[in-house]
Order: sequence, then structure tokens, then C-alpha cells
Amino acid sequence: MSIGSANVVAAYPLRGEIYHQVTNPQYGRGDGSISAQKQETRIESRRAKVATKRLQGAVRKVAKSCTEIEAKLGSMDERIAVVEEDVDILKQQNATQEGQLTDIMWKLEDFENRQRRNNLRFLGINEGLEGSDIWAYMIKLLQGAFPN
Repeated sequence: MSIGSANVVAAYPLRGEIYHQVTNPQYGRGDGSISAQKQETRIESRRAKVATKRLQGAVRKVAKSCTEIEAKLGSMDERIAVVEEDVDILKQQNATQEGQLTDIMWKLEDFENRQRRNNLRFLGINEGLEGSDIWAYMIKLLQGAFPN
């Protein structure tokens, strides 16, 4: 678009930015427009290369981080597997020990009951009459109570 001898400005939206093309009224839309377009293309190309390099650097960093995370996860998986095996072993040992404890408790109760059955209780005997030797006193008492 040209108005008299004034420069023509056309807007080219690209990636959110507006670039202006100024055409030289002497040459019409010929040489000035093409060289301006070439210059803008070069500038845009340089900007794109810089942006591409930045993106490639960011992608490399992300890839490196992913690799490090994968290595850590692999290590953690191995450690978790070892811990799970240890837990299984401890569960088995615990079950075995619970069974052994139950057996020991039954044996203890049986022992205590047998011990109580072997004890004799004498009722109606005054305390203090036995003196210093209770066994001798009880033998004498029982022989007197149950003669042959």
C-alpha cells in the first residue's frame, strides 16, 4: 500500500511479535522490500538458532536429570528388594518364635501345676511349734498321727 511518496508499513505477526517492513518509495516494492525481508529473515534465523541452542541445552539438562533419577530409582529398587526379603525372613522367624513361646508357656504352666500338686498343706497346726527344724517336727507329727 502506498500513499503518495510516503513509506509503506506492513505488519507481519510472528510468534507474538510484530515486525515492520518499510518499503522504499523510489524502488516501489522491488529492491528495498527484498533486502529488508532478507535482513529480517537473517535476524529471525539468528534468533531461532539462539532459541534452539537454549532449548537444546535445556533438553540436555532434563535428559541428564532423568538419567540420574533413573539411576537412583534403580538403586532404590534394589535396596527395597533386599529390605522386603529381610522382612519376609523376620516374619518367618517371628512366627517360629511365637510357636516356641506358646510351647514354653504351656510347659511353664504344666510345671507350676505339677509343683502345686506335690506340695502338702497341713491345716490346724499352730505356727511356731516346729522350732528350728520343720522337717523333723513334721516327721514326728506324722508318725504320731499315722502309726505303723
